[in-house]
Amino acid sequence: MKLKPSYLILETGEIYTGVGYGANTNTIGELVFNTSMTGYQEVITDPSYKGQIIIFTYPHIGNIGTCNYDNESEQTWLKAIITRELPTNPSNWRNEKSFEKYLLDNKLSGLAKIDTRKLTKKIRNSGNLIGMVVKDKIEEKEAYKQIIEYKDNLDRKSLFSSYERVSPLLNNNYYSDNKGTELFHVAVIDFGCKISILNVLRESNCRISVLNYDCLPSQITDLQPDAIILSNGPGNPLSYSGAIDLIKEIIKEQIPILGICLGHQLLGIALGAKIQKLQFGHHGINHPVKDLATNKVFITSQNHNYVINKMKLPSTIDVTHLSLFDQTIQGFIHKNSLLVGFQGHAEGGPGPIDIQSNIIAKFLNSVFTT
Repeated sequence: MKLKPSYLILETGEIYTGVGYGANTNTIGELVFNTSMTGYQEVITDPSYKGQIIIFTYPHIGNIGTCNYDNESEQTWLKAIITRELPTNPSNWRNEKSFEKYLLDNKLSGLAKIDTRKLTKKIRNSGNLIGMVVKDKIEEKEAYKQIIEYKDNLDRKSLFSSYERVSPLLNNNYYSDNKGTELFHVAVIDFGCKISILNVLRESNCRISVLNYDCLPSQITDLQPDAIILSNGPGNPLSYSGAIDLIKEIIKEQIPILGICLGHQLLGIALGAKIQKLQFGHHGINHPVKDLATNKVFITSQNHNYVINKMKLPSTIDVTHLSLFDQTIQGFIHKNSLLVGFQGHAEGGPGPIDIQSNIIAKFLNSVFTT
């Protein structure tokens, strides 16, 4: 691994000096921190992180290498990663490629030897910041100018305001292993769907049809699905105006719908809920969520910067789950229809899978008995 001094420049003017690895490119993005101690490969292949720079708070990232089976999509989506330590030589029987080689092959930049604790505390106090990982020569004034221009453009127009392919699953039929004996036909609307969501549905003996999120309502209804899943995805849910209109149309068809992460937010908006942005978001696999019906607490995987505003809920929605970190809404159900939302990653990829039975299995059971 060739080491050379590299830098992180923040929009607030601070400069952090570190050591670069991975791709030798300068890159700008929104800084968010992730508290996961494992599952780094799933994180960097999660389309929900598109356009962001991830700070891993756990110091040892990359030490078990990489394995293609762990990918959540067919490529990486974030801008760069920041770690406390450099990745070591991989030590794991499943390893197929070192983390350094994986980053190089995916043209993803890494920055190490950064005080990630100090940087995380700054984000917790200030909110997510725009920054530039500097690997190649650039004047400080020019770097700062590009950061401000990026931030101003982000403020004027959402990075995700136009429809853009964020997942390689368009028009694929993803069947179970038991063709002809599937219990359900599920249509997945793909906003950046993780493979682990499809795997859970397959293991639940579902036939799965995946459609792009700019599809027509008729493309969904022509499939005559038993249920619809609105997947996870990146960005501000308010920028998906076309998808919100689509969801409003398919709600009229009385087909059961489960929204996960971004899909949860979009379903909420379509039902009349309002959205707010968190100061620094939820990113990790150790987030406690309480089921209000049973008082049972689940440890969940989370990755989002936006939530449904619980002070401005429509009367047709009942809250089912709350975050024990900040009391934000983690789940809801419609009072009159089988329309369900869950803010976290109900499939648990990466992370604990306790919530699967509470959300996905419960939803499918409800479809079966409806």
